[in-house]
Amino acid sequence: MKPVLLAFGNCQAFAMMKIAETLPTLADRYEICYLPSHPDLGDVVGGPGLAARCEVVWEQVGVNQRLPFRDALAPGTKRVRFPELSFPLLWPMDCTDPRNQPDPPRHWGRFPYGDRLALQLIGEGLSGNAGYEAWVERGAQTLPDLQRLLDMEMARSRRRAAEVDIEPMTFILDHWRTERLFATLNHPSNTVLWPLCMQLIEASLPALPLAQAEIGLARERFLNPVAGGVDMDWFQVVIHPLVAETFGLAWCNEETLHRCEVPGVDHPLTRRAFMADYYMAAPSP
Repeated sequence: MKPVLLAFGNCQAFAMMKIAETLPTLADRYEICYLPSHPDLGDVVGGPGLAARCEVVWEQVGVNQRLPFRDALAPGTKRVRFPELSFPLLWPMDCTDPRNQPDPPRHWGRFPYGDRLALQLIGEGLSGNAGYEAWVERGAQTLPDLQRLLDMEMARSRRRAAEVDIEPMTFILDHWRTERLFATLNHPSNTVLWPLCMQLIEASLPALPLAQAEIGLARERFLNPVAGGVDMDWFQVVIHPLVAETFGLAWCNEETLHRCEVPGVDHPLTRRAFMADYYMAAPSP
């Protein structure tokens, strides 16, 4: 029986497990398992004897996340902690959308992420293109101090670094203005998750003889959101144009497409179409 390499955490840890499965050298040596940190994602207990079989544990550290059998791990188990990744800086008006309803077997729904200003405007009777124009115009009066938010995010990243063994925020902070690294405030793109997994492998198994050819094939597969096995970019929330302008987001403009794979949509949308035709669509007559 193979020893276990365990990835523990939310859907980001699930992505780590899926990458590991595509690396033959790693999959030949270990039984690669995933243990969710929240019951919405599956069984949070794990099978009998799992702790004793763990040789490597990739443990995600975040709010309300704790490996249930941490104290039962065998002596010598290689445990590497990594952070729960989020980037709320780009979506300061995020909120829960009261219109959202679960869509079994998927647990999200038609409006998995909300926008406080847009919902206010809908409540005022605005919709469609008029709603979108008001959302753009009134953002300046509604958005908080964005520089202060940036300072707070930098402080949060420093606190997070003290709690983990590897810290991918360096990569994020080097690239967030030039590349789309998050689809939503709590869904890092596959572009972020790939180097995170490479960091985990290096930290936990530095002598593992991974061939460049297998790394290249796995990377190509994972970065293709259709064939990657896990897709964190299935829903890409629009960024208010004032936020994009303030932070100098080179990749974010009126023509940028946003994947919107929810019931009744299922195709990419521009920022205007996302807000006017989907999120703030006029009520049916």
